[in-house]
Amino acid sequence: MIEVMISTQFDINDFEKPIKYFMEDIYYPLLSGKGLQSIIWYKRNQLELNDNIFGLYNTETVDYFYQLSSQTYLVADPDTGPGKGFYFFQMFKMDK
Repeated sequence: MIEVMISTQFDINDFEKPIKYFMEDIYYPLLSGKGLQSIIWYKRNQLELNDNIFGLYNTETVDYFYQLSSQTYLVADPDTGPGKGFYFFQMFKMDK
């Protein structure tokens, strides 16, 4: 199974719109008669832009963007795994 999510990244070459969006894919192997438990960790990053090279401009921009930090999956028996009858369980968590 392939899952597609929208993620963000910081582009150092673009001062006007430095946060870029892109599609990120994650592959999960599906096994017959097994359940899949997925945990995806996202990290919130703070972006501080300052255009004060010569002291003429005092503009500071603070923005936030989120990135996929890590992901873990477990293959389990659907009767004894995350819960009876669950074949796919997914959890999103915020990383520090």
